Amino acid sequence: MQKKRSSTIIIAILIVGAMLIGSSYLMRLLMPVPKSYSYSEIIYFFEDQQVTTYEIDLGSGELAFKLKDDPDAVITYSLPAVSLFIEQVQPYVDAYNAEHPDSRIEYNWIRATDNSWLLSIVPYVILIGGMALLWFFMLRQAGGGKMNQFGKANLKNPVQQGKKTTFAEVAGCDEEKEELKESVDFLKYPKKFNDLGARIPKGVLLMG
Repeated sequence: MQKKRSSTIIIAILIVGAMLIGSSYLMRLLMPVPKSYSYSEIIYFFEDQQVTTYEIDLGSGELAFKLKDDPDAVITYSLPAVSLFIEQVQPYVDAYNAEHPDSRIEYNWIRATDNSWLLSIVPYVILIGGMALLWFFMLRQAGGGKMNQFGKANLKNPVQQGKKTTFAEVAGCDEEKEELKESVDFLKYPKKFNDLGARIPKGVLLMG
């Protein structure tokens, strides 16, 4: 029994560990992976007038832009400081727009909508759920399921279970037993006693 309980606990721990590893991997897939560009390289793209359009998420600080050489590719980069970046690249954007009045740089700033807290609580929710599952298994192995059945025992008195007590099993009270036997005989054979003019005593209460 102890060996079975230990194996169940180990299985539950392995399940919790697998759930944590899976949630960590899922979060990595959901989180944006920055490109292998340095901050200076991003600034040089603007300085060399290679950028044709860009977009900044003011909440997450993610920068997405396109270059002249590859207009279909979108390069992303997580900015360390959005305000500092805008201040640095604005002169280059103004210079580009002045030189190309017919094809100015298109830009867009996305309003901050911070939902990162939802992702941050995912591991905690999974951990709590795993601990609850482990606790459930431990209670079940410890006999917690039987506690719920306490008080539901099928208790019956000897009469309900079909058990009978005979006169021979009753010790003592010989006079009372004789009187009770006479009452039982009267109920079994009332005609014999009626012929003799006998009547059952008043106040006799029989059950069964």
